[in-house]
Amino acid sequence: MTDLPSPLLSIARGDTLTDQAEAALRHALLTGGFAPGQSITIRALSTMLGISVTPAKDALIRLITDRVMEWGPRRTALVPELTLTSIHEIYTIRLALESTAAVCAIPFFDENAIAELNSICEQLEKAHVRGDYKNVLKNNYDFHFAIYRRANLPILLSMIEGLWLRMGPSLNLLYQTFRKKDWARSGTGFHQEIIAAIRSGDEQGVRDHVVADLTNGRDRLEANMVREPAETVALLSA
Repeated sequence: MTDLPSPLLSIARGDTLTDQAEAALRHALLTGGFAPGQSITIRALSTMLGISVTPAKDALIRLITDRVMEWGPRRTALVPELTLTSIHEIYTIRLALESTAAVCAIPFFDENAIAELNSICEQLEKAHVRGDYKNVLKNNYDFHFAIYRRANLPILLSMIEGLWLRMGPSLNLLYQTFRKKDWARSGTGFHQEIIAAIRSGDEQGVRDHVVADLTNGRDRLEANMVREPAETVALLSA
């Protein structure tokens, strides 16, 4: 499949075109805009972003160099398909890094920042009610990184983002789970518990709820790895 996802927005002139193309690709990967195994042609990418072939190719090369993507046949780039072993390894690291980032962020939260998290949760819940899984993934990313960025630990944030770049596409495999009635409780319920713990300054509570949230996602994802839902293809082309 070579069609590009809607989260891949056109870019404006400013920084180098390669930098902006890379940023657009990274955002799409982080928010589940690509499916595992999806192929992307250089020409299709340049057309989608409204730029020439050269910066589009250079942006792909950067991500391939970072092992976020890989070369495929006939001048295409491929989104890697993760194995159960790699999924488990990534989540093991995420549990440690993301719970630490969330705890470190607690002192930097005020009521305005708490309100921002609540707003994101509301948007996520509305997207779930609409059956809009693309925005569920986007809002989930927004929620987590609104917390992690407040820790003011750029090296840690970069490490977390690197793991999300590898994980983002595989989150599309949770689409079947997303459709189940218990998803809203297990998906957004943990977020509300994280917010409550941040507001009360409960470091252990924040750590525990972040770990519970990620563990829930990991378990559901691993359970879905044995099947590839047909809805994933329809989801990305919608």
